[in-house]
Amino acid sequence: MNHIKLQADLIIIGAGIAGTSLAFRACQKGLKPVLLDDGRKGTTHSATGLIAPRPDYMLRDIKLVRLSDFECFNWRALFLRIMRPTQFLLPIDPEHRYRFSRIEVLLKKYDSITPWRLKHLPRSSRISRSVLREMEPNLRNNYFDGALSSWEFTVDPQKLLRELDTLASGLPAYQKILIKPGSMQFELGEGRLEAIWIETLDENRVKIFNKKKPAFPGERARKISHGSRPVHALNRLS
Repeated sequence: MNHIKLQADLIIIGAGIAGTSLAFRACQKGLKPVLLDDGRKGTTHSATGLIAPRPDYMLRDIKLVRLSDFECFNWRALFLRIMRPTQFLLPIDPEHRYRFSRIEVLLKKYDSITPWRLKHLPRSSRISRSVLREMEPNLRNNYFDGALSSWEFTVDPQKLLRELDTLASGLPAYQKILIKPGSMQFELGEGRLEAIWIETLDENRVKIFNKKKPAFPGERARKISHGSRPVHALNRLS
């Protein structure tokens, strides 16, 4: 088994959409990331594929909604070929019309703070009972008093991940390493995380480190260590 030392500005664990996106952006910012993945199914496997500006944050952080609106616009530009406009319907229960009136107000507010989204999608609207019946014939006949309509972009998460990995692979600093499950260990020095040791699928033992100060203390490293395996100081292998 070969022992290899590798210096990186950023170590990212997990090569799903979130991890690969972070590595891609880091490369664009001039950093040298290393992306580690052991092949296990993570959140990408169960993702909905919804590319939306976080409307659930409207009551807490409108600034974040506006920011994510612009980011979603950029993602659409990058992956236009696989993005699909999708209509979402919320049938109006006639026994609770007042609740849906409040939701309608929120949808209009959502439209007003997401102008980038509306460059390519229709505004939210109310659909009549007859139109709803034509669109959704399997709904309870003549019960719902129309529906609220909202549009977002959706994508197949697996296709997005493949496209993103291909795009990132074209950047010189991008590096993804496939590792053996359970092989990751953390090296601590003076109570801080100094390096990560991994075993690759091609039987190499790799030490990944950064000469700068680590970002978090050793206690945090213990908490994120793989499974229940203890964290060992591996200076003898360096």
